[in-house]
Amino acid sequence: MKKSLFLSAVIAALLVSVNFFESKKNETFQYPHDWTFAQRAYPNSTIDLKHQLKVKREVQQFKNQSEQKLNYQWVPEGPTNISGRITDIAVDQTNNIIYTSAASGGIFKVTNNGQTVVPIFDNASALSVGALAIDPNNPSTLYAGTGEANAASNTGAFPGDGIYKSTDGGNTWNNVGLSKSYYIGRIAINPKNSNQIYAACMGKFWGTNPERGVYRSNDGGTTWTNVLNINDSTGCIDLVINPDH
Repeated sequence: MKKSLFLSAVIAALLVSVNFFESKKNETFQYPHDWTFAQRAYPNSTIDLKHQLKVKREVQQFKNQSEQKLNYQWVPEGPTNISGRITDIAVDQTNNIIYTSAASGGIFKVTNNGQTVVPIFDNASALSVGALAIDPNNPSTLYAGTGEANAASNTGAFPGDGIYKSTDGGNTWNNVGLSKSYYIGRIAINPKNSNQIYAACMGKFWGTNPERGVYRSNDGGTTWTNVLNINDSTGCIDLVINPDH
């Protein structure tokens, strides 16, 4: 009896779902959960339960196999006194150096296979860092985008003041522009042209400002041009360069 009632309830829920999305077929979705559901159900109006269960079983099987094969032990190497989150990691593979940036704790240089961790950004006027990038042709040249682009109620108090550049492995830094971008989510350097740099700028979280979108520099950060600007309330938090062209 209980099984019959449960099955009837499931069927009723599915019918309601079908009717809802059939009625919405020619309308614009207004709510995030409607849009999320429609993406996964396309080109149908419902998600096939059979396929959903199949995927869940495959995920569980993959998880079990991975746990059996990967028995790596992780050991915390620090730093332990930072505030917030690690927002980015950049690796100098030539010299075996790791640079990490924190949401409101600056930048740390990691050497000796993680045994030495040194803060290298404490003298900057903005300690919230959202992006790091190493020149692929000269690992001594680094770029740091200040302001963490992961929006939250408390991060609005820690905006950045643009992009900083170092040409000596992080020992000294100079601000090279985009001071009103507030939060920078990504910096990408053209692997075939070190002078060409791209920056994804979020702009204000709780307001409008024109310095948003994607900026490009063709002279190593000396000047910047906005190459993707939609409006004063639409920012950008990520980008990637095709290594082939």
